[in-house]
Amino acid sequence: MFRTHDKRRESERQIDRPANARVTGQTDRRSVRAMTRIVFLVVLVGFVGIPLFTLAEPYFTAEDLERNSKLTPALRKLILAYENYIELYPDTERAKDFLLDEAGRFRDIDDEQTAIAVFQRVLHRNDLTQTDRAYAHEQIMDSYREVGDYASQEEWAHRMSVADVGPEKQQQAKDFIFQAGYNRAKSAEDAKDYNEAARAYERLAVRNPDHDQAPNAMLKAAQMWEDAGEMNRAALTYERFYYTYPDYQDPASGRGALAALETAAAIYAEQDDYRHTADAVERILAASPNHPDRMKYLNNLASIYALVKDYNNAIRTRQEFIASYPNDAKAGSYQWDIAEYRGLVGQRQQQLAEYEAFVRNYPSDWRAIEANYRIGRNRLDGYERATERGRTDESDRLLALARVHFERAVVLHDSLVEPSGGDGGDLMHAIRSLAEVSKMDSSDYYSITLEGSQNFSADSARKW
Repeated sequence: MFRTHDKRRESERQIDRPANARVTGQTDRRSVRAMTRIVFLVVLVGFVGIPLFTLAEPYFTAEDLERNSKLTPALRKLILAYENYIELYPDTERAKDFLLDEAGRFRDIDDEQTAIAVFQRVLHRNDLTQTDRAYAHEQIMDSYREVGDYASQEEWAHRMSVADVGPEKQQQAKDFIFQAGYNRAKSAEDAKDYNEAARAYERLAVRNPDHDQAPNAMLKAAQMWEDAGEMNRAALTYERFYYTYPDYQDPASGRGALAALETAAAIYAEQDDYRHTADAVERILAASPNHPDRMKYLNNLASIYALVKDYNNAIRTRQEFIASYPNDAKAGSYQWDIAEYRGLVGQRQQQLAEYEAFVRNYPSDWRAIEANYRIGRNRLDGYERATERGRTDESDRLLALARVHFERAVVLHDSLVEPSGGDGGDLMHAIRSLAEVSKMDSSDYYSITLEGSQNFSADSARKW
């Protein structure tokens, strides 16, 4: 080969064109041989009197080269001499060397499109070595990169991956393919075309799943969907990342793939997409039972299930919270929620059991007023059924139990400084409980008279 790019240009491209650097040694050796040959050619042609620059009908005419303002007069003559020789002796190794050097000279003057055309002519030759063919492909790719035609850069990377360039170069072509796709996506990102950038990054990751930078490409795709305002697609891409790269570990922050699923859950929640939020949170807790935000996730998860009226799952997550954090201040409220959810799904006996557990665990909570009333009401209903069946012992026992709970509701109400839970329901349930106790004290209403507790009977100063 006569000459490659000047050394300044080559050093500037070391990062983007590593393949060029690997053929530099061979290029230098060829340059020496080619220089000797062209000097010999010029002397020989001059000796026999052949006009070197007008001998044949070259690919580039003198007029073509004259129109190229980037060429110096001397370079025009050199290229025309190359073309004449190539026309006369197309199948010689010297012709190949001249053609490769000609393409390189067009690159030196930043005429990338012409350089691409000449390198493509090189690839049509039948005398190329694998190294020659790989070099031409790499130069074409880099020229397309220089002009910002990343789609063509990627296309030529794919061509190189199946060309006869040797196994090592074919493997390197996979990196070139990825780099070309990345350049394409980054260009769209820089232009703030976030939809196109997201698609390009996502396509890059999907087509190259085994590349070591594929996880970063998919994360970039998710971020671009966010920047484009396509929040649902962003969340879906974060989820896809988690399932595709479950073992991913960010080298900078040390965060794992689970962080992507957490981001997806947060996006779904912001969009009020409760069902997808719940699904994502369930998977987070399943993957990380000791997650540092486990309490927050369990808390929010039950609330989400209640919003979508999935009360069975709401019960399950509230129970899990209480079992995990029995001393938390919210445990009482969640015990109450479980009782309410039981009623909403028609589980009356389980609901009653939850009320009984609530008054045992939180006897001074203002909601125990309602719980005692409801338990008393249930016992009273049982009393009436037992009476109808003539089961006197059972009816007396149930009536006594009903009175105990009604009295507890009234006494608890009187003991609370600020008894109301916000809607006055505690007062109403206390009044209803007191009404039932009053009925029990009337011999005209019931067949037997029950004697209430001394404290309750002695307290005639009600707070209403």
